[in-house]
Amino acid sequence: MLLFINMEHESTESGMPQTHKLPDYARWQTISGLSGINLLNHYRATLLKLS
Repeated sequence: MLLFINMEHESTESGMPQTHKLPDYARWQTISGLSGINLLNHYRATLLKLS
């Protein structure tokens, strides 16, 4: 999933889609700022919300 979140971020940054297709909590900017247990907990919650 991280690969797809990063790909969406890169395509948005390059100007391909004009808007994000993912909710704020699942965007690369949010996830890349986390580490350790905070990253694990956020990633787990994100997977549950998106499923």
